[in-house]
Amino acid sequence: MRALLLDDHPEGLLLIDLANLIAVVTGGAGGIGAAIGRALATAGATVIGVDIHPTAAAPAVDEQPLALSARYLDVTVQADWEALAEEIERDHGRLDILVHNAGILVTKPIEQTTIEDWRRMMSVNAEALLLGTQALLPLLRKGGEARRAGAAMITISSTASRAGAPLHVGYCASKAASQMFAKACAVEFSARRFNIRSVSVHPGGTDTAMIGEIGERMATAGLASSPAEARAGIEDAIPIGRLAHPEDIADAVTFLASDAAAYIHGTELFVDGGVTAS
Repeated sequence: MRALLLDDHPEGLLLIDLANLIAVVTGGAGGIGAAIGRALATAGATVIGVDIHPTAAAPAVDEQPLALSARYLDVTVQADWEALAEEIERDHGRLDILVHNAGILVTKPIEQTTIEDWRRMMSVNAEALLLGTQALLPLLRKGGEARRAGAAMITISSTASRAGAPLHVGYCASKAASQMFAKACAVEFSARRFNIRSVSVHPGGTDTAMIGEIGERMATAGLASSPAEARAGIEDAIPIGRLAHPEDIADAVTFLASDAAAYIHGTELFVDGGVTAS
């Protein structure tokens, strides 16, 4: 997070302090996931970034002081989650922050979207949330017992959970599922007296490789004359006037993981530059 210190405070008061907390970020090798991992680590957390392609998540030379590591994990494989839980139990004994960020997008017209496309998106974007939460819930409960603000489970959904979009039928459906998963977990955690907060974060158009893929598909489908025109159209629809940077999403996640968000539970945070307000 870029604005950690309150400059006019005589002691440089730390606004977001995640020191000594243990965090897992799925899809941590690039884009939004990598930005989240860096932000949490900058705020003091020990971050385990997991990804099916983990090498990109390793910190650069000038970032080595950050407690940020990468390991392989396929979010759709229960055994991978169980192995991660065993590793965290052995090394840390608890988990304080879980960020469900891994996701995939297949951009096709409805009639070209295969059942395999649909099931793959549901598997990664929705079913994996259940697998990961089941495996790590005992560790999150331990983290919550030791922290006033509770453990935090933050699910990265999308504005596509609320608004439909052409060529996104499977993605929209899977992200709506992720939103309700986070809500249902919040209600159940509280009913069972688990000190775990569950919230969802909903990015709008974000300047990652996924935007380029969307632009290409829109051009191929005749919805734009070129990928550049498609990107410009997405940007024009954002009231704030630009795509989000991955760091914009990461800053929101870091806040929600912190004690400053101790009373935020069971709700959604739309980080979309005003799209859903217009």
